[in-house]
Amino acid sequence: DFDSPGDDEPDPAPGRPPLPTRYWGRVTLDSLHWTRAAADIADAIVNQLARTDGARVEITIEVEGTAPEGFDEATQRTVRENAATLKFTTGEFEDCDFAGEAASERGDDA
Repeated sequence: DFDSPGDDEPDPAPGRPPLPTRYWGRVTLDSLHWTRAAADIADAIVNQLARTDGARVEITIEVEGTAPEGFDEATQRTVRENAATLKFTTGEFEDCDFAGEAASERGDDA
């Protein structure tokens, strides 16, 4: 199990620097075990942050897939439809080089 702060911890002593008001973190998960890792993150990070009075916690999921031979039309259509259904705010297919760098990141017009 993960550590949880106690409910009886005292407030910072007067004269100490103010407490941080923001946390952010980023982690890359592999596609085979990401659901277990996401559950652990929800328990160990998200739930802990949400316990603080007045805290607002936002989770952003970014998905990146690359395929050296490209994604066929059926896969593209399915992913686009599913992304729209799941209310993704952005998402697109694009060409990238073998190393996974998108043409837009290289400054190419293509």
